[in-house]
Amino acid sequence: MTRVQHAYRVGRDGGYDDGGVPCYFYLEYDADGLDVPRLEAAWNVVVARHPMLRVVATADGRFRVLDDVPHYRIRVHDLTGADPERRESRLASLRERISTRPGPPDRWPLVTIQAALLPRAGYGS
Repeated sequence: MTRVQHAYRVGRDGGYDDGGVPCYFYLEYDADGLDVPRLEAAWNVVVARHPMLRVVATADGRFRVLDDVPHYRIRVHDLTGADPERRESRLASLRERISTRPGPPDRWPLVTIQAALLPRAGYGS
């Protein structure tokens, strides 16, 4: 690990007074008509190609590249039939959970990809 990566790891584990906070990166996209199975297949090709996407952190502060990982499945939340209030509540809950609670660094995968299916604009939204 680089010094910065090590500092993130120690900070995440509570090694600093203001620690215990994981480092994370959160992105959200609006993609009308997203082909989730195609995205999932593409993501798995990228994971197979790039070793750092198959890495876990060890207790001694090193990275270990996993040769074989299971097929990554994108979790889908179908909110197309939910009323607007329920849909917004569910989206807020998903955003909170995904953006603030990354998984443990010693277990693959280190990323979370999920899709929320929403009604198309102008069609009941």
